[in-house]
Amino acid sequence: MEYISNAQELTTWCDNKHLGLRERLSIVAEISDAIGHAHRMGIVHRDLKPANILVAVNGSPKVIDFGVARCLGNDSEMTAVQTQTGQLVGTMQYMSPEQFAGDPRKIDQRADVYALGVILFELISGTYPHDVRALSVHEAARVVCDIDAPDVRSTTSEVDEELSGIVAKCLRRERSERFADARELGLKLRSWLCGEPIPTPVAEFAKEPAIAGRTRPIRETKQPHILETDTIQRSSGWLVPTLSVLLVTIVA
Repeated sequence: MEYISNAQELTTWCDNKHLGLRERLSIVAEISDAIGHAHRMGIVHRDLKPANILVAVNGSPKVIDFGVARCLGNDSEMTAVQTQTGQLVGTMQYMSPEQFAGDPRKIDQRADVYALGVILFELISGTYPHDVRALSVHEAARVVCDIDAPDVRSTTSEVDEELSGIVAKCLRRERSERFADARELGLKLRSWLCGEPIPTPVAEFAKEPAIAGRTRPIRETKQPHILETDTIQRSSGWLVPTLSVLLVTIVA
Protein backbone atom coordinates (compact mmCIF):
# COMPACT_ATOMS: atom_id res chain seq x y z
CA MET A 1 0.00 0.00 0.00
CA GLU A 2 1.04 3.59 -0.55
CA TYR A 3 2.95 5.14 2.34
CA ILE A 4 1.61 8.62 3.11
CA SER A 5 4.36 10.53 4.89
CA ASN A 6 3.38 12.99 7.66
CA ALA A 7 -0.31 12.53 6.88
CA GLN A 8 -3.06 13.88 9.12
CA GLU A 9 -6.66 12.78 9.62
CA LEU A 10 -9.21 14.81 7.68
CA THR A 11 -10.71 16.84 10.54
CA THR A 12 -7.28 17.50 12.08
CA TRP A 13 -5.97 18.76 8.74
CA CYS A 14 -8.93 21.07 8.19
CA ASP A 15 -8.70 22.50 11.71
CA ASN A 16 -4.92 22.93 11.69
CA LYS A 17 -5.04 24.68 8.32
CA HIS A 18 -8.03 26.80 9.41
CA LEU A 19 -9.83 25.91 6.22
CA GLY A 20 -12.97 27.85 5.34
CA LEU A 21 -16.26 26.43 4.16
CA ARG A 22 -15.44 26.39 0.44
CA GLU A 23 -12.06 24.73 1.02
CA ARG A 24 -13.67 22.04 3.17
CA LEU A 25 -16.32 21.36 0.54
CA SER A 26 -13.66 21.18 -2.15
CA ILE A 27 -11.74 18.48 -0.29
CA VAL A 28 -14.94 16.49 0.30
CA ALA A 29 -15.59 16.69 -3.45
CA GLU A 30 -12.15 15.11 -4.03
CA ILE A 31 -12.94 12.39 -1.50
CA SER A 32 -16.24 11.78 -3.28
CA ASP A 33 -14.31 11.28 -6.54
CA ALA A 34 -12.18 8.59 -4.90
CA ILE A 35 -15.16 6.80 -3.36
CA GLY A 36 -17.09 7.26 -6.61
CA HIS A 37 -14.32 5.38 -8.44
CA ALA A 38 -14.68 2.51 -5.98
CA HIS A 39 -18.45 2.57 -6.47
CA ARG A 40 -18.08 2.31 -10.24
CA MET A 41 -15.90 -0.77 -9.62
CA GLY A 42 -18.69 -2.25 -7.51
CA ILE A 43 -16.97 -1.70 -4.14
CA VAL A 44 -18.63 -0.25 -1.02
CA HIS A 45 -16.24 0.98 1.69
CA ARG A 46 -18.72 0.63 4.62
CA ASP A 47 -16.51 2.39 7.18
CA LEU A 48 -15.98 5.92 5.92
CA LYS A 49 -14.98 8.37 8.66
CA PRO A 50 -12.37 11.12 9.11
CA ALA A 51 -9.94 8.63 10.69
CA ASN A 52 -9.99 6.63 7.45
CA ILE A 53 -9.30 9.68 5.29
CA LEU A 54 -5.71 10.90 5.48
CA VAL A 55 -4.49 14.16 3.95
CA ALA A 56 -0.97 14.26 2.57
CA VAL A 57 1.40 17.18 3.01
CA ASN A 58 0.39 18.55 -0.40
CA GLY A 59 -3.29 18.60 0.64
CA SER A 60 -4.32 15.52 -1.34
CA PRO A 61 -6.85 13.33 0.50
CA LYS A 62 -6.30 9.57 0.60
CA VAL A 63 -9.05 7.09 1.48
CA ILE A 64 -7.65 4.16 3.47
CA ASP A 65 -8.76 0.99 5.28
CA PHE A 66 -10.91 -1.02 2.89
CA GLY A 67 -10.71 -3.88 5.37
CA VAL A 68 -14.49 -4.26 5.67
CA ALA A 69 -15.26 -3.25 2.09
CA ARG A 70 -17.84 -5.27 0.23
CA CYS A 71 -18.06 -6.07 -3.47
CA LEU A 72 -21.48 -5.83 -5.02
CA GLY A 73 -22.71 -8.49 -7.42
CA ASN A 74 -22.92 -12.25 -7.57
CA ASP A 75 -19.28 -13.08 -8.25
CA SER A 76 -18.21 -14.87 -5.07
CA GLU A 77 -14.55 -14.78 -6.12
CA MET A 78 -14.64 -10.98 -6.05
CA THR A 79 -16.24 -10.73 -2.61
CA ALA A 80 -13.45 -9.95 -0.16
CA VAL A 81 -15.51 -10.02 3.03
CA GLN A 82 -18.46 -12.23 3.86
CA THR A 83 -20.85 -10.91 6.52
CA GLN A 84 -23.79 -12.61 8.13
CA THR A 85 -27.22 -11.16 8.72
CA GLY A 86 -27.31 -9.37 12.07
CA GLN A 87 -23.61 -8.50 12.08
CA LEU A 88 -22.87 -4.77 12.39
CA VAL A 89 -20.04 -3.46 10.23
CA GLY A 90 -18.77 0.10 10.51
CA THR A 91 -18.36 2.86 13.10
CA MET A 92 -21.62 3.78 14.85
CA GLN A 93 -21.17 7.53 14.48
CA TYR A 94 -21.10 7.25 10.68
CA MET A 95 -23.30 4.21 10.08
CA SER A 96 -26.43 4.45 7.93
CA PRO A 97 -29.82 3.14 9.09
CA GLU A 98 -29.48 0.06 6.88
CA GLN A 99 -26.13 -0.77 8.46
CA PHE A 100 -27.74 -0.72 11.89
CA ALA A 101 -30.33 -3.15 10.54
CA GLY A 102 -27.49 -5.64 9.99
CA ASP A 103 -28.69 -6.96 6.64
CA PRO A 104 -25.72 -6.88 4.19
CA ARG A 105 -28.08 -7.36 1.23
CA LYS A 106 -29.45 -3.85 1.79
CA ILE A 107 -26.05 -2.17 1.98
CA ASP A 108 -24.86 -0.56 -1.24
CA GLN A 109 -23.17 2.66 -2.41
CA ARG A 110 -25.77 4.76 -0.65
CA ALA A 111 -24.45 3.64 2.74
CA ASP A 112 -21.17 5.37 1.84
CA VAL A 113 -23.14 8.42 0.71
CA TYR A 114 -24.74 8.58 4.15
CA ALA A 115 -21.31 8.43 5.83
CA LEU A 116 -20.06 11.21 3.55
CA GLY A 117 -23.10 13.23 4.62
CA VAL A 118 -22.12 12.81 8.27
CA ILE A 119 -18.56 13.88 7.42
CA LEU A 120 -19.91 16.92 5.53
CA PHE A 121 -22.12 17.86 8.47
CA GLU A 122 -19.16 17.51 10.85
CA LEU A 123 -16.77 19.56 8.73
CA ILE A 124 -19.33 22.33 8.25
CA SER A 125 -20.70 22.57 11.77
CA GLY A 126 -18.15 20.96 14.08
CA THR A 127 -20.92 18.72 15.43
CA TYR A 128 -22.71 15.52 14.37
CA PRO A 129 -26.22 15.12 12.94
CA HIS A 130 -26.73 12.42 15.60
CA ASP A 131 -24.21 12.17 18.43
CA VAL A 132 -24.50 8.52 19.40
CA ARG A 133 -21.01 8.04 20.81
CA ALA A 134 -22.21 7.56 24.38
CA LEU A 135 -25.22 5.40 23.46
CA SER A 136 -25.60 1.66 23.34
CA VAL A 137 -25.95 -0.02 19.97
CA HIS A 138 -29.72 -0.39 20.39
CA GLU A 139 -30.18 3.24 21.46
CA ALA A 140 -27.97 4.47 18.61
CA ALA A 141 -29.94 2.38 16.12
CA ARG A 142 -33.23 3.84 17.36
CA VAL A 143 -31.94 7.41 17.00
CA VAL A 144 -30.43 6.96 13.53
CA CYS A 145 -33.31 4.88 12.15
CA ASP A 146 -36.23 6.85 13.64
CA ILE A 147 -35.12 10.50 13.84
CA ASP A 148 -34.40 12.76 10.86
CA ALA A 149 -31.06 14.55 10.81
CA PRO A 150 -31.32 18.26 11.73
CA ASP A 151 -30.89 21.03 9.18
CA VAL A 152 -27.21 21.97 9.08
CA ARG A 153 -28.28 25.63 8.76
CA SER A 154 -29.22 25.52 12.45
CA THR A 155 -25.50 25.29 13.29
CA THR A 156 -24.01 28.02 11.10
CA SER A 157 -25.07 31.04 9.07
CA GLU A 158 -22.64 30.25 6.21
CA VAL A 159 -24.86 27.56 4.72
CA ASP A 160 -27.55 28.46 2.19
CA GLU A 161 -30.62 26.48 1.20
CA GLU A 162 -28.97 24.65 -1.69
CA LEU A 163 -25.98 23.45 0.32
CA SER A 164 -28.29 22.46 3.17
CA GLY A 165 -30.29 20.43 0.66
CA ILE A 166 -27.16 18.58 -0.50
CA VAL A 167 -26.25 17.60 3.06
CA ALA A 168 -29.84 16.63 3.86
CA LYS A 169 -30.09 14.43 0.76
CA CYS A 170 -27.02 12.47 1.90
CA LEU A 171 -28.59 11.91 5.32
CA ARG A 172 -32.02 10.68 4.27
CA ARG A 173 -33.11 7.70 6.32
CA GLU A 174 -34.52 6.06 3.18
CA ARG A 175 -31.58 5.11 0.99
CA SER A 176 -33.68 5.56 -2.18
CA GLU A 177 -33.87 9.29 -1.39
CA ARG A 178 -30.09 9.78 -1.23
CA PHE A 179 -27.64 10.40 -4.06
CA ALA A 180 -27.13 7.26 -6.13
CA ASP A 181 -23.38 7.18 -5.43
CA ALA A 182 -20.47 9.32 -4.27
CA ARG A 183 -19.73 10.61 -7.77
CA GLU A 184 -23.14 12.27 -7.91
CA LEU A 185 -22.45 13.95 -4.56
CA GLY A 186 -19.12 15.26 -5.86
CA LEU A 187 -20.81 16.76 -8.92
CA LYS A 188 -23.41 18.52 -6.76
CA LEU A 189 -20.74 19.97 -4.47
CA ARG A 190 -18.80 21.32 -7.44
CA SER A 191 -21.95 22.83 -8.90
CA TRP A 192 -22.49 24.67 -5.62
CA LEU A 193 -18.85 25.80 -5.50
CA CYS A 194 -19.14 27.15 -9.06
CA GLY A 195 -22.28 29.07 -8.15
CA GLU A 196 -24.43 27.04 -10.49
CA PRO A 197 -28.04 26.20 -9.63
CA ILE A 198 -28.51 22.67 -8.36
CA PRO A 199 -30.54 20.80 -11.01
CA THR A 200 -34.02 19.62 -10.07
CA PRO A 201 -34.72 15.89 -10.21
CA VAL A 202 -36.72 16.37 -13.43
CA ALA A 203 -33.90 18.25 -15.13
CA GLU A 204 -31.35 15.63 -14.12
CA PHE A 205 -32.99 13.01 -16.32
CA ALA A 206 -33.06 15.32 -19.34
CA LYS A 207 -29.65 17.03 -19.14
CA GLU A 208 -26.61 16.01 -21.13
CA PRO A 209 -23.79 14.25 -19.22
CA ALA A 210 -22.16 16.60 -16.71
CA ILE A 211 -18.44 17.39 -16.84
CA ALA A 212 -16.71 18.53 -13.65
CA GLY A 213 -20.00 19.50 -12.09
CA ARG A 214 -21.12 21.69 -14.99
CA THR A 215 -24.31 21.04 -16.88
CA ARG A 216 -25.49 22.36 -20.21
CA PRO A 217 -28.86 24.10 -20.39
CA ILE A 218 -31.75 22.03 -21.63
CA ARG A 219 -33.06 23.16 -25.00
CA GLU A 220 -36.75 22.80 -25.49
CA THR A 221 -38.24 22.31 -28.95
CA LYS A 222 -41.54 24.08 -29.23
CA GLN A 223 -44.26 21.82 -30.56
CA PRO A 224 -47.14 23.35 -32.52
CA HIS A 225 -50.26 23.76 -30.49
CA ILE A 226 -53.10 21.43 -31.44
CA LEU A 227 -55.43 24.34 -32.12
CA GLU A 228 -52.86 26.02 -34.34
CA THR A 229 -52.35 22.87 -36.44
CA ASP A 230 -56.07 22.27 -36.76
CA THR A 231 -56.71 25.86 -37.82
CA ILE A 232 -54.06 25.71 -40.56
CA GLN A 233 -55.43 22.45 -41.90
CA ARG A 234 -59.01 23.73 -42.01
CA SER A 235 -57.93 27.04 -43.55
CA SER A 236 -56.05 25.33 -46.38
CA GLY A 237 -59.31 23.61 -47.44
CA TRP A 238 -60.84 26.85 -48.86
CA LEU A 239 -57.78 29.05 -49.22
CA VAL A 240 -56.21 27.28 -52.24
CA PRO A 241 -59.38 27.20 -54.43
CA THR A 242 -60.13 30.85 -53.67
CA LEU A 243 -56.64 31.97 -54.68
CA SER A 244 -56.88 29.93 -57.89
CA VAL A 245 -60.18 31.60 -58.94
CA LEU A 246 -58.74 35.02 -58.10
CA LEU A 247 -55.65 34.35 -60.23
CA VAL A 248 -57.77 33.23 -63.24
CA THR A 249 -59.92 36.37 -62.94
CA ILE A 250 -56.88 38.62 -62.94
CA VAL A 251 -55.37 36.92 -66.00
CA ALA A 252 -58.70 37.19 -67.90
